[in-house]
Amino acid sequence: MTAEELDAEEAIAQIDELLGTNPKKLRETLQDRGVFVSICDKGWEAAGKAIRHAEDLATALTEVALQTKTPAVTLEEAEEMFIPDLTLPEFYHLSREYFTSLCSSLDYDDDWQGMLTEELKKQQLEDEEAGEQQEA
Repeated sequence: MTAEELDAEEAIAQIDELLGTNPKKLRETLQDRGVFVSICDKGWEAAGKAIRHAEDLATALTEVALQTKTPAVTLEEAEEMFIPDLTLPEFYHLSREYFTSLCSSLDYDDDWQGMLTEELKKQQLEDEEAGEQQEA
């Protein structure tokens, strides 16, 4: 790898670390029903074991987000998803749907990032070839 490629790889790794979101880990958590339900229970408790307002939903989902190392849920997002007098089983379902959707989005971002990295590598190779042709 060239120094430029290493710099690009390092920059991507630093961004991933700063964001702290790992789609693979989130996917694994979603697949382990027991772990995910346990995490949702913590969210439910953080909301006072009742979700009567969008703020309660934001609190509960943000706790789940903290546990899964994903971005916090905004009040606006919670307002869009809010269902009055949400029960615990409904909260489990809503949480699974939300975080599954988030995981899909993160996977898409990961795929996009991979395509960009490949495009950068291709461009660097073309630049190197052009430089070699100029030297010859």
